[in-house]
Amino acid sequence: MIFAISFDDSHQSSRVGLLVIAGFFGILAVMAGRLIHGVSPVTPWVVLGLIPMALGFWWIYR
Repeated sequence: MIFAISFDDSHQSSRVGLLVIAGFFGILAVMAGRLIHGVSPVTPWVVLGLIPMALGFWWIYR
C-alpha cells in the first residue's frame, strides 16, 4: 500500500495494480493461515484478505 500511495497522480494504473496485488496476497495469506491450522481454506473468512486492498483504495481516493 505504501508504494501505491507514493506514486504521483499520473500513474493511476500502477496504483490500482499494486492494490490488486495486495488484495491477492491478502487472500493467499488468510488461506495459508487456515491451511496451517488444518481447516478448510475455502470459507467466507477469506474475504478478510481484501481488507488491505480496500483500505488502500480508500486512502488513495478519499
